[in-house]
Amino acid sequence: MRHRTRSAELYNLADDIGERRDLAAQHPDRVAALTAPLEEWLRLHIPPRFEGPR
Repeated sequence: MRHRTRSAELYNLADDIGERRDLAAQHPDRVAALTAPLEEWLRLHIPPRFEGPR
């Protein structure tokens, strides 16, 4: 998935356990399908107090 400051990443862990081949550009539909529920969940919940570097 993605962090708020980085673009989405998508890996096929069955074939690429080391996460070397990012498939996000090849499968934007899958990225959108996974990102939408996450964005909704983040919108509905209070951000953690420990935002930022420690």
